Amino acid sequence: MTETLPHAVWIESSGHAAAAMLEVGAHLAIFDGHFPATPIVPGVAQVDWAMALAPQRLPVPPRERFARLDVLKFQGIIRPGARVRLDLEWQPEKLALAFRLSSASGPHASGRIVFRSEHD
Repeated sequence: MTETLPHAVWIESSGHAAAAMLEVGAHLAIFDGHFPATPIVPGVAQVDWAMALAPQRLPVPPRERFARLDVLKFQGIIRPGARVRLDLEWQPEKLALAFRLSSASGPHASGRIVFRSEHD
């Protein structure tokens, strides 16, 4: 079975916030054919990691209620072998999940994943 998520070690967790250290292994499926000479983590994979890992620690809605991405920024590339911190904050009043990926190299990505209410 091909892995799609990096190994995550949760280092912080409270009611509406959580943080994990991600080990970005070269074996991840996201690297298959994605710039073979110089592999990098695609932006869509970074957003997917936030959506896939958040429910492990936060009361976020199901993925099917995804509405849009707000304030999405990609600031630095992530390569195989990187150790990256994922910070998540659930904002229930906005039905939004704020995320930030960073490492010793600096910021990599940030944004807000907005969900529809269950009545929409």
